[in-house]
Amino acid sequence: AMKKAFKDRRSFGHFWYRFEHGESGGDVFDRVSDWWASMFREMVRNRFRNYVIITHGLTMRCLCMYYFKWSVEEFSRVKNPDNCDIWVLERGADFKYRLVTRS
Repeated sequence: AMKKAFKDRRSFGHFWYRFEHGESGGDVFDRVSDWWASMFREMVRNRFRNYVIITHGLTMRCLCMYYFKWSVEEFSRVKNPDNCDIWVLERGADFKYRLVTRS
């Protein structure tokens, strides 16, 4: 069953394929989009210096995809973070965030 699922995923596309009882990258992106928009509203209201987000690798990539407006092809070129990896988004003087480190 898994062999067929992986074959189907290759032909359908990694980002769009949904394993049985699971989510596709597209599903995660939809959830992330709503959360990220509310997070930015919170950031504008409170203006804390730092925020810490602890999440899964796919979700982190989807957060970056949403913010940096990556295409599916760009998203696919970014390796999923390893366990306990730290990614830092740093706000510049222009109030835009940049991905400055990926461990």
